[in-house]
Amino acid sequence: MNYYKIQGRFNKEIYSLRLSVTTRCALNCKYCFVNKGNEHMDFATAKNAINLLMESPGKDKLIKIYGGEPLLYFGLIKKIAAYSLRRAAKNGKKITLTPCTNSILLNKEHLNFFKENNMKLAISLDGDRVSHDRFRGYGSIKATYDTVIKKTYLAMRVLGRRNAAVNFGVTPFSVKRLFDNFVNLTTKGSIDTVNIEIIQHFQPWRPISRELFALNLRKIIQYILSNIKNNKFLFLTTINREIKYSELSRFFNGQCHFFDSLEVHPSGVMAFSSFLLNSEERKKYL
Repeated sequence: MNYYKIQGRFNKEIYSLRLSVTTRCALNCKYCFVNKGNEHMDFATAKNAINLLMESPGKDKLIKIYGGEPLLYFGLIKKIAAYSLRRAAKNGKKITLTPCTNSILLNKEHLNFFKENNMKLAISLDGDRVSHDRFRGYGSIKATYDTVIKKTYLAMRVLGRRNAAVNFGVTPFSVKRLFDNFVNLTTKGSIDTVNIEIIQHFQPWRPISRELFALNLRKIIQYILSNIKNNKFLFLTTINREIKYSELSRFFNGQCHFFDSLEVHPSGVMAFSSFLLNSEERKKYL
């Protein structure tokens, strides 16, 4: 990516940038589509991507820091945060920084840094113990739920509920427990912000699974609405972003895919799909 060749000529608004800083991970989840390896992003590549984001039209900007497991390169995260905040101030942008982690490596040093820099942490947690431990493990360790839930509670205490959320993966195996898992997360876990992520490429989503998803999602919406009457507010991030930025509306009205789906691989290659960047056929399409 040569940022300097396009500077001053780029007129596409980009709201969300996803930096995949490494292909390494502390887990080996069965449904993960990332081609595991030792690739990691250098700071020069990250800077070019951030410059592209900041020079694009629009005031609100979101940087998602992903992997693999980004906490394996915490030093790079710190550099990304510092540079992003400086560029945002210089360009008059409002920036939100969101690292996403499986939380296995998460500690108070990380959390204190996120708090000091007003970063919004996302933790991957697939509902209850049965749903989570079915696919999320590493090596001979098949069960990670206890560790992840403990780290999630720690994050809530240090960052506060407004600055911590759960990326809630749903598979055909767990879809029948979608509503119960959501209620469990938002009551016992004191979590109020959830991003429901449908795992589409791992197990086939047959008609019955799709029907169960729709049924459970309706129950979740009804549950959210009923809680408002008791002054308890729960949030689905997709709906939040639609209300504030019209993300879905822009998509269906022909908005460029790069508006909220621009992703940069550790190598610097860009695309609007994580699946494409990790596909064996990516060169053909890129």
